Amino acid sequence: MAGMNPQFSDSQFMPGCPRCPHGPMLALLNTQSPSDRFACSAFRNKADCGKDARLQNGSRLHWSVNELLKAAPGDRGYCIECDCLYRCSITSRHVAHKTQIGLTDDLLRMPSFLLKPMANSSGHAYFFSLESLNHLYSIFCQVGAQFVLCIGSPRMHEFIQLQRTHRSQPMDSHLLDMDFRLKSFYGEKFSRYNMVNGFLFTPTDDSCFQSFCTRAKELSKCVLFCDPPFASPLCLILKQMDSLRSLLSDRNCDKVMNKKPSAGSGRNLTPIFFVLPYFFEHKLQKMAPFFALLDYKIL
Repeated sequence: MAGMNPQFSDSQFMPGCPRCPHGPMLALLNTQSPSDRFACSAFRNKADCGKDARLQNGSRLHWSVNELLKAAPGDRGYCIECDCLYRCSITSRHVAHKTQIGLTDDLLRMPSFLLKPMANSSGHAYFFSLESLNHLYSIFCQVGAQFVLCIGSPRMHEFIQLQRTHRSQPMDSHLLDMDFRLKSFYGEKFSRYNMVNGFLFTPTDDSCFQSFCTRAKELSKCVLFCDPPFASPLCLILKQMDSLRSLLSDRNCDKVMNKKPSAGSGRNLTPIFFVLPYFFEHKLQKMAPFFALLDYKIL
């Protein structure tokens, strides 16, 4: 977002507001010029917004996970420099690059351990240690969660899916995340989503999310797990989480691609788990006093 400490207008994402590749833009206050009145909600500056959009367009043809799964593990490669998957027997363009060869089926199902992190951490997620994942998973089990909506937390989604595959655990999950690369790995259990403005990028993203809602409504317990980027405006993310919680609690699976966040649904029963720095406690309690802060170190 433009500027180090932007001030936000009280009215955000109104009909007709400007849009960028990451959805409706943020309305800012006290800007020096009319051209700076709106900013990308996902990235701090225009350059990062444009770079992310170009990376998506340039990488679309490289991701062929289903095709790679048909090849022998020794024929599978990931180029760290080019950030793309490839078959060693088909191309030699990555021979002089830093690569990882011999990708197992399990590794292709764990892209958070394979892919290099996106360059701009203000718009993309951090990861969790195995110890933290096990602890969080045990909490979900204790509250009786049958579905987990993971927002900005690909490794948590990945861990839940691995428990289903290798331990036949019933808990299921769906991932909402900004990283476009994950679509090729997670398929219909992934929707590209901007947690600041609630923007689902394509009709396919919307359809996959609706399918998750339809399945979740058949069971009694769904939880939201959100790991917001450090630099993102927490007040706006809280509104989007409230909107998602209302959607799941009401078992109402109408499209949310352009859904306006609800304002007073704090009494919904769907639990929300946030991962936040400890010094956010005062800020969070002021914005959402119904949250209880747990002092647990996430590694």
